[in-house]
Amino acid sequence: MILCVTGPMAAGKNAACAILEKHGFISIDADLCAHKAIETAKSRILEEFNPYAEKMGLILTNEDGTINRKALGEVLFSDRKLILKQESIIHPEVDKMLVEFAESHPDKDIIFNATLLYKTPSINLCRAVIFIDAPFLLRMKRAVKRNPEISKKQIFKRFFTQIKIFAKYKKIKSDTYRVRNTSNLEELEKKLLKVLEVIKTQA
Repeated sequence: MILCVTGPMAAGKNAACAILEKHGFISIDADLCAHKAIETAKSRILEEFNPYAEKMGLILTNEDGTINRKALGEVLFSDRKLILKQESIIHPEVDKMLVEFAESHPDKDIIFNATLLYKTPSINLCRAVIFIDAPFLLRMKRAVKRNPEISKKQIFKRFFTQIKIFAKYKKIKSDTYRVRNTSNLEELEKKLLKVLEVIKTQA
């Protein structure tokens, strides 16, 4: 069985995946796949986005030549069209990694930990989607604590781009279950196990 665990920034996707791993799942993080894809497509990314970075006074490479993801994020979130352009470069590579992971573990229960899986063909491999959510202010508090290098303004922009993703998952995947992560890990685990039982009965 393959599940997608998704949700907006700082809702608790990683915590949910860790809990499900305790119950026999293995997971692959699409964000980490995207980081690898960014380096693989570095020359094209620099070609596409360097002109915008220069106008903003930003440098897209670190001293070791790797992509400066913080600077790239500032460029991308300055214009919705740039986000879409970057996705057209990265998403096919991420989709390929997810498919390869699933094919290499045919006898395992798998989690695709991915915010934007609905934009890739890999969503069709999933039996169901578990959408982790939390109130805006709680997510903001978590995001600021977890990402001190990112400004609150930048975090808010990222939040804004994700406000409709639950509806998009529901439209694409009818078996989408919303789990609110508002308390502690024990409560989240209870909620996840209940949803997991429902998903299994729908098989």
